[in-house]
Amino acid sequence: MTAYIKSILDLYIYSSLHVAIVVTLFCAETFIFTCHEIDILYLGIVFCSTLFLYSLHRIIGISKIKEEYIEGRYKIILKYKSHLVVYAIIALIGIISCLALSSLGYLLFMVPLGIVSLLYSIPFLSNNRRLRDIHYIKIFLIGIVWSAVSIAPIAFSDQTIEWSILGLVAIEKFIYIIAITIPFDIRDIDIDQSLVTKTLPHYLGITKSYLTSYGLILVSLLIYCIAAIVSNQTQTIPYIIIASVVSLIAILISRGKKSDYYYSGILDGVIGIRALIIIIGILVVL
Repeated sequence: MTAYIKSILDLYIYSSLHVAIVVTLFCAETFIFTCHEIDILYLGIVFCSTLFLYSLHRIIGISKIKEEYIEGRYKIILKYKSHLVVYAIIALIGIISCLALSSLGYLLFMVPLGIVSLLYSIPFLSNNRRLRDIHYIKIFLIGIVWSAVSIAPIAFSDQTIEWSILGLVAIEKFIYIIAITIPFDIRDIDIDQSLVTKTLPHYLGITKSYLTSYGLILVSLLIYCIAAIVSNQTQTIPYIIIASVVSLIAILISRGKKSDYYYSGILDGVIGIRALIIIIGILVVL
C-alpha cells in the first residue's frame, strides 16, 4: 500500500499537476483580492500553460543532467518521462482551445509570456544553453512571469481598475515568488554548478540567501498590508499575516532539507495554501 501511495504521489507531483493547481490558485487570489469576477477561461489558460511548460521543462531538463546527478527526483522524472509527453500534448490542446475563446488582450499578453517561458526551458543559445542558464537571471524570470500572469486578467478586464492597488499586488507577488524560490536555488546549487550556471546562492552564500528570503517575505507582507489598507480591506490583514507566517515557517523548515517531496510538494504547495488562506479570509469577512 505504501508503494502504491508513493506512486500516486510521484505521479501527482512530477506530472506538474501539483504546480499547475498552485499557480491557478495564485491567480485566483488576485481576482478575489481585487474584487473582480473570476474568469474561469483565464484560469483554464493558466492551468494548461503551467502544465505544458513545467512538463516541457522537466522533459528537456532531464536530458541536460549529467548521469552522476540522476538520482532522487530526477530518477522519478525519468520514470514518468513518457507520461510528461502525453500531459504536455493534452495541455497544449487545452491552451489552444482556451486562447481561441479568449479576448485579443489576453492573447497579446499571454503569447509573449509564453515565449519567454518556452525560452526558459528550450536550448536556443550557444553551447545548448537555455534562458535559465544565464547567470543570476533564473529567479527573476520566474518572479516576473508568475507576477505578470497573476495580474493579467485584471489589467485586461472591462471592469474598473485601481491601478495603484494592482501595482502593489504585482510588486508583492514578484517579491513573494523570489522569496519562495531562493530555497530551491539553494537546494540546486550543486546541479547549477555542474551546468556552469551561477545563481543567487552562489553570489550571496547559503546563510545570506536564507536571510534574504526571510526578509523578502516580510517585505511582501508589508506591501500586501498596504494594498489592503489602500483598497479598504483592512479586515483581511490578519489572514494576510497568517499566510505570510505559514510561508516563512515553510522556508525556515526547508533549511538543510534535500527531499524533493518537501520542495516540489510542500514548499510549492505553500504558495497555494497562502492563496487559499487569503481567499477564505476575504470571503469570510465579506
